[in-house]
Amino acid sequence: MSETNDDPQVELVVDGRPLPLAPFVRQIIAATVFGLVGALKGGENAREIRLALRRGDPASR
Repeated sequence: MSETNDDPQVELVVDGRPLPLAPFVRQIIAATVFGLVGALKGGENAREIRLALRRGDPASR
């Protein structure tokens, strides 16, 4: 897949399984994450971002 501003490369993996994403969803995720990171000191010119999210242990709540 070629990377352009209109077609960002976004991969969403949930519990080890990749989820298919429509182009609109890829664009929304990319714009949101790049916007948030771009507002951070040192993140202004980010070209690649890796983000992993994990829920805390529900038993510990």
